[in-house]
This record gives sequence, structure tokens and C-alpha cells, in this order.
Amino acid sequence: MTSTNLNNSQLIKISTFFKTIALAAVSILFMANSGGSPGNRSGSATDGEKTCSTQGGCHSNASQPILSQDLISTDIPVEGYVPGTNYQITLNPTSEGAGRWGFEMMVQDANEAAVGEFTSNGDGNIISGNATRITHKFASGGGGDTKTWVLDWKAPASGSGDLQIFVSVLAANGNGKTGGDKLIIDTLAIAENEKASLQDLLNQEIVLYPNPVVNVLHIKGFKVSNAQILIIDATGKKVIEQPYTETIEVQELPKGNYIFKLVAEQAVLTKTFVKY
Repeated sequence: MTSTNLNNSQLIKISTFFKTIALAAVSILFMANSGGSPGNRSGSATDGEKTCSTQGGCHSNASQPILSQDLISTDIPVEGYVPGTNYQITLNPTSEGAGRWGFEMMVQDANEAAVGEFTSNGDGNIISGNATRITHKFASGGGGDTKTWVLDWKAPASGSGDLQIFVSVLAANGNGKTGGDKLIIDTLAIAENEKASLQDLLNQEIVLYPNPVVNVLHIKGFKVSNAQILIIDATGKKVIEQPYTETIEVQELPKGNYIFKLVAEQAVLTKTFVKY
């Protein structure tokens, strides 16, 4: 027998070998993703609405419908999130007979940018060092009809505005393959607490320098752009009024003491400086 004359038994063995290799590769892929999403699969506009089972996701299966559930809840007050405050976001999907569970979540602003910071905990890990995204851990993906993950999230800085939480959840059938699984999605809108933002503004550490000043006064530590600048002399006369900028030309002002005011929203921040 030459190498070109293989009998049926040998062909069957070769075919079986390559099928085994292919199945092993699929199983490795499945097991890898059971430890967390590869990223950019939350279903948000930022991700191009991609999920783990749509638009090239490794669990794609056109025969499985996309399910929508009210599975997101938070401890954010009804008045809205306070910038820079830590909150918990809870995911509670349901799917009868799920063998494994997984998810990816992110929070998006009106400009479709990911905002806020997640922290890895017992239920989830941030993705590749990117704190704006979080996914399941292998240990937190066990099966069952229901699943609960509680994730830690820090709200973004003041002025981020209204936000949306996006999550895509995979209810895998646990057969070791990437087909036949169920995709569950949800979004939740959260507002910024305007009163809290105002207080955050009042608490900002504004620095004027140099002080005393001769020509140009600089402003450091102010984060809100839609504000007005007022400068008032010792007699109470308004000598400068202009939109907010980080520098102010004061060389034309007479020497003396001045009051500097920043007017933003309903807040007024007051400082003093000396003109030489």
C-alpha cells in the first residue's frame, strides 16, 4: 500500500481525528468565554449594538430570538446619581434550564461614550483593564433558571448628564457548543441629580493665580464651561463681565483689591485677588 492508496478504515480514522480537533477548538473557545466577554459586546450604540450572539458574536444562532427582560436594578435614588458616588447595579435575568450564564455591561452618555468606573468583585471583572466595562467571572456563571450578579459602579463627574445602562446576557444551554443559546438584553436610563451637581460645583477647589497679579489672572480647578465671570472692585462696581475662560486679562485694572465671581447654574463661587 502506498501513501496515496488509503483504505476506508484509515479515511474514517483521519476524518474522526480532524473532527475531534475541531470540536476541541470550539470547546476551548466556549470555555474561554465562559470566563468573561472579550469586550465590546454590550449591545450599546458605542459597541455598534454588537452582542455575544449577534453581528459575528461567537454564540451566533439566527434561530434563537433576542429576549428583552427588565433585569437591571440599582440603588441609585430616584432623584438621580450623585457624581463621583459609588453604587451597586444588580442584574437578575431568568431563563429556564440555562446551563451557564454570562454578561457584558457598560454605561453610556448622550454622546455614546462609556462613562463611570466599575470595580471587579466576586460577581464580575472589568474587561482588559478597562473600568468602563464589566463581565462575568467563570465562578459567577453557574447555571440555573435565574441568575443574580451585583456589580460595583462609580458615577462619573459632574456634568455627565443623563445616562443609559446597557447589558447583554447569555443564557447558554451548557452543551459545550456555541449554538442554541439565548440572548437577553436590557437598558435602564438614569438621570444626574442636578441639585447634587450644584453642590459638587460649590465644593470645587478653585485657585486664582498668580495672586497678586499684574497682567493675566489664571483660573485652576473649575470644571463647568457654561459660566459667567464677574470682577468687582472695592467700591462694588462691576469692572469685568465675560463668559468663562481659564485666563483673564487684568492689566488695565487699577491697583487694588478685587472680588472674583463665577456664576454657574444657580451657584456663585467667590474669590478675592490683588491687582499690582
